[in-house]
Amino acid sequence: MYKDLENEIWESLLRAAVIENSLNEIKDYPSEQEINRIVLPEHYKLRMRRMLKHYRYRKYAKLSLRYGKKIASVILLIMGFSFTLLLSFAEVRAACESVIIEIYDRYIRYSYTSDLSLENSPIHFGYVPEGYSMVEASFNGIDNYVIYQNAYGDTIELNYKTKKNTFLVDNEHYLIHEIHIGNDKGTFLESLDNRFPNILIWNAENDYFQLKSTLEKEEMLKIAKNLK
Repeated sequence: MYKDLENEIWESLLRAAVIENSLNEIKDYPSEQEINRIVLPEHYKLRMRRMLKHYRYRKYAKLSLRYGKKIASVILLIMGFSFTLLLSFAEVRAACESVIIEIYDRYIRYSYTSDLSLENSPIHFGYVPEGYSMVEASFNGIDNYVIYQNAYGDTIELNYKTKKNTFLVDNEHYLIHEIHIGNDKGTFLESLDNRFPNILIWNAENDYFQLKSTLEKEEMLKIAKNLK
């Protein structure tokens, strides 16, 4: 019983100390009457009204966005089910196929397919522009390439193959010109974007050639005509 009494006394003293400390902290605060007499500048009130308006706007925007996401999800689900149902009709499938073909024709205009035998012939550069040196090469008899580079990082890359090959480019980045390399017909793809190289492609006897570089057309044709 003595311990319980001692604990109650300590709790009472602690409570009194907390109350006294709180009273000491607020004794220097202005009274309610003094606070009511304080007049805030008009621009303070304007700033507070703007802050409250901005807060309400953000609150309503978040609420609208949350409901908008739910509505959009429902609409997408309905559209997906509807599209799946529509695909069961032959007319709809035909219309979709027509759209895909139109997009393909618009952005992939040129398709080059070589028709070669499997015989192989070694290739040697008879002409390389000044300042270029070989940095990489691979000769496996079927898929071969040689890369030349100058001190500025410009490259000349020749790929030549002895198998059938299909090459696709889009008309968004290239202009297409028909050219001749000796008796062989070829195609020069002139880049419209400096991020893409110019490309020269042609067949000669049993090889398919693809020359890529930032060099001008005449210089690339000179390289091609001097391959042996």
